[in-house]
This record gives sequence, C-alpha cells and structure tokens, in this order.
Amino acid sequence: MDWLKYFFSKGAKNTISLKGGTNFSYVGPWVKLAALPIETRLDRWHLGEFCAVEYSIVADYDTFNREIIKCIVTAGKSVADITIYGRSNLGAPILDITATVNNSYVDIIAKPSQEDSTELSGAKVLYQATYFKTINPPV
Repeated sequence: MDWLKYFFSKGAKNTISLKGGTNFSYVGPWVKLAALPIETRLDRWHLGEFCAVEYSIVADYDTFNREIIKCIVTAGKSVADITIYGRSNLGAPILDITATVNNSYVDIIAKPSQEDSTELSGAKVLYQATYFKTINPPV
C-alpha cells in the first residue's frame, strides 16, 4: 500500500488531498436494462443508514448509444425526491431514472427512456454513488 502515498496526502479541515493530475477511473458490476414494462433496480439503501445519495449513472448500449446521468436523491419515510442535474448522450436518451420509497428503504429504478421511439433495453448500466449517512434516524 506504499503506492497510495503517491496519490493522496492529508488535506486541510480533515480532508484527503489528491496530488495534482490524480483522477479516478471506474468500471464495476453492471446490470442489463430490462425491456418495458419490467423495471431494473440499480440500487437500494436503508433509510436508517442513509438519507441522501449522489449518483453518476452510465448506460452503454453500443458505440452509437451511450449516456451519463448525474443526479441526487434525498428521502424520508414516505417520500423520495430525485433531481437530475446533468445528462449527456450521443443523441438519444437511454434511461429514465426514478426513486421509490417505503418505510424502510429507497430503490433507484431505471427504465428504457420513452422520449424516443427507439427502445434501448439491453443497455449495460452501472453507477457510482456517494452515500450520506442519516443523522436523525426515522422514528
């Protein structure tokens, strides 16, 4: 683990500082986007543990159909809100993203976009998330 010292150092205000030019790359387990009417669950988190999450979601259908979505989700016992604040694709949206909640957990759901007549089910979808812990647990 000595190699880590070449990328990280202790930063101000109890942070981890990245040395200049350091970047992250990610490939992870992916799921295949199911055809409608089936929904594809990307993630599930428990309300007692987390209250908000920031996602980067990537869909890769082929070299002509790719998309990245940046979104944030916050949730309480009976409501979840998702805000998409960034989206880039090669001409056609691939995904519709929603958040559902019950008294225990939040599900992040992906479906093929219905904006275009071309359904891109079968796309490979992966995500990266930053989870924010719950300070006030549900009662």
